[in-house]
Amino acid sequence: MRPVEPRPGGLPARPRTDAALRGFARFVLDILFREVALVGAEHLPATGPAIVIANHTNSLIDGAILLGYLPRNPRFLAASTVWDYKPVAPFMNASGSVKVFRQQDGRAHEGSLEDSFADAAALLADGGVLAVFPEGRTHDDPALLAFKTGTARIAQLAETRHGPLGLAIVPVGLDYEVKNRFRTRVCFTFGDPVTVAEAARAGPGPDPEEDPGA
Repeated sequence: MRPVEPRPGGLPARPRTDAALRGFARFVLDILFREVALVGAEHLPATGPAIVIANHTNSLIDGAILLGYLPRNPRFLAASTVWDYKPVAPFMNASGSVKVFRQQDGRAHEGSLEDSFADAAALLADGGVLAVFPEGRTHDDPALLAFKTGTARIAQLAETRHGPLGLAIVPVGLDYEVKNRFRTRVCFTFGDPVTVAEAARAGPGPDPEEDPGA
């Protein structure tokens, strides 16, 4: 399938950086996979703030797929431990990713979770796309892990501090044919977007006492 080209809309233009990152991600993915099939990409709004939430079963490959094939250029919310991998750190910095300093990683002293959430909310207020893996870690389980509350808290913060924004939350599913086998296929499926207002009508917000990690 022909890749969807990134649409305009969002943070200040970084055409060379974003094009280089996207091109490198696609180059690597074209080697690893026979096909990356996109289904329902029209569900991601062409402009305006959006949070893309995805399942996380294939470590850094999941991020590479979002970077290479989302119709808009994303910024990632990622645990600070990702920067510990020296070959990966330059790409995380270049992509404009937001670091999250989690207590479980022993990094809470290095930065404030509230500051990370505020940075993410400001990114959304600028019309950007934030990519999040709300399970909080990569895994091999056949079912989704319980979501952390960080995504919901960022969405609420963005709307209350900077809104109303009409922020859309777009679920995507990454379905690997055989994730640990070379040259197989992966299907990248977009679900219907949900606004923060719609989510608020559906039930109470996140409990601040629950694990807020991203």
